[in-house]
Amino acid sequence: TSPLRRASQTADALVKLTGLTPQHRDGLKEFFFGEVEGMTIPEARAQFPDHFGTGRNFDAPEFSWPGGETRMVFHSRVDRAIWEIILTEAGQRATVAIFAHGAALAGFMSELQTGQPYKWRQFLLENAQYYVVQAHFEALPLTRDNCTLHLTHTGILVPLPPDR
Repeated sequence: TSPLRRASQTADALVKLTGLTPQHRDGLKEFFFGEVEGMTIPEARAQFPDHFGTGRNFDAPEFSWPGGETRMVFHSRVDRAIWEIILTEAGQRATVAIFAHGAALAGFMSELQTGQPYKWRQFLLENAQYYVVQAHFEALPLTRDNCTLHLTHTGILVPLPPDR
């Protein structure tokens, strides 16, 4: 799970049901907005008007806010973290749950479906929705090059009653 609060709190529900211990991965953190972190859009527009110019593509690989990471660095970081989890856990566990943030997971799903993470908005889920991905390895050793991932479906998490 991402160590950030929202993802960790979501993971806690599964932890309570299973008794598993979550592993925090910095690579799963959401996009780092740099100096804009925590600002509202009107505040960011007032502080950095040049970033809101006509034709600005906030999803372009080279885009970043002052002091923040580029989209390319962000998607590469998340991609590396998810693949590390897949390759580490393959053969160890039948099922692995990854809790992260919307753009992080959507970028990974976009890469699986289109070959590039920059179309992530097409794969963005609503809160409490999830993707199920199956990993199939063709040979040993287990590597990214001999792994095929298949999106099987999306679903919606159903909150459990408080007594469970």
